[in-house]
Amino acid sequence: NSDGQELASASCVMRKNAVTIGIVTFDPKKLSYQCEFASAGQSLGTRLVLGQPKAVGTKEKLFAKDLRRGEARLFDQHLLVDSVHHYKGSKFQSPAAVGYLIINGEQLVAAVELTDVNPTLLVLPGIDEELQRSVLATALALAVFRDTADSALEDPF
Repeated sequence: NSDGQELASASCVMRKNAVTIGIVTFDPKKLSYQCEFASAGQSLGTRLVLGQPKAVGTKEKLFAKDLRRGEARLFDQHLLVDSVHHYKGSKFQSPAAVGYLIINGEQLVAAVELTDVNPTLLVLPGIDEELQRSVLATALALAVFRDTADSALEDPF
């Protein structure tokens, strides 16, 4: 960029398999979304991994939400990521993620809201610069992720 600092880039891949037998479709392997980060073409040894945990219990299996959980290891930071499925002020929930929470240790440090055309990033004030950088890279990778759980577009895979 203009001040001489190297910018990081990310290469992200999403995988999801489904098998259809007659009229029944099931997922033998759950969704996996992985991003590797690099700078000047060299790996930074950093990554984001987002997956789909197995449904636990009958209620969760019947009213299946496409839960997403993961972690990011970026710039010496370890962040956890959890999908959000409820709308503020409503009892309704979405099967697809309407946003993500970004957690550092036990502390919620950021949220990515996906309910609008333009994703919104909310960051806890006062976090240090290294953590801000890790949160921003994680949030950008989550914001561009086209989750196939609730898409009208044809699945490219």
